Amino acid sequence: MDFKTIDGAMEIFKSLNCIGNENCIFVTFKDTNREGLKYGALGAVGGAIAGAAASFSNGMLEGIQGFDGMLINLTEAGLAIIPLSQKGVKWTMNIEKMEPQLDRFVFVANENVESIIIKNFSFLNKKTKKVKIKLKDGMVLHQLARVVEKSIPYQMENFSRFMDKCKNGKIESGVNNGQALNNNQQVVKNSEQVNNNIRQEQNLINNNQEKEKFANMAINLLVSNNIISDYNGIGCEYGYLYLIEGHGYEGLFKIKKMDKIYYFKVQGTSIEMVNLDENLFELHKQSFLDMHKS
Repeated sequence: MDFKTIDGAMEIFKSLNCIGNENCIFVTFKDTNREGLKYGALGAVGGAIAGAAASFSNGMLEGIQGFDGMLINLTEAGLAIIPLSQKGVKWTMNIEKMEPQLDRFVFVANENVESIIIKNFSFLNKKTKKVKIKLKDGMVLHQLARVVEKSIPYQMENFSRFMDKCKNGKIESGVNNGQALNNNQQVVKNSEQVNNNIRQEQNLINNNQEKEKFANMAINLLVSNNIISDYNGIGCEYGYLYLIEGHGYEGLFKIKKMDKIYYFKVQGTSIEMVNLDENLFELHKQSFLDMHKS
């Protein structure tokens, strides 16, 4: 069964007896910068929507780790979650290489959800969202979700509905099609605004002088803080570097020395060392570049 189509995704949840009167299916990625999950891990808990109060109202999550993403169905009874695992080398999170782990399916009833907070990934990246799901037992799931997922046609509409239902930090029921449509139209409007702003941007990825300026700032910062001891064997790789009118520079790059990698972001005229890994670096890079395509 292929979860990349809405019919396939519905069939998957139907096979787990987890289809409700309301169904809002979308995908997320593990936020590797936040380790994806705090204070616990997902475990296999099954049940039927019709018997939600009895079958899985406790929403217990225990026992397994190592998932790369989630296929989520927000129903009127709660969150049905199927972990996704990516096959092969994971240089970046690729939804087309992920497979659902049906034996690790879990359900979290609404009464066990403390809050759901959705925020922009960064100041300039509104197409990727941070999703923080906090449960009443103290467990916190940190996920990332793209508003538009190229290989998932239903992602934009359904994730927009999810954002609308959780806009006040709680799961709200009864969002009608008109509300979902308005939310979807707002996403399109935001995308149009981004496209307008692109005309006021300069892509500096081929400007060696500008790139060397920030790279030297980063290297000097590493040396002055005794993170590295010398300037030998140092390399630099940029994800992107833009000069944006009214904002300044926006960039992402990494400094390599031996087997160590140090990640930096550029904002305005300053740099800051950030806690990333290769997966998150590539995700942030691709999301930014997708948003700033000419």
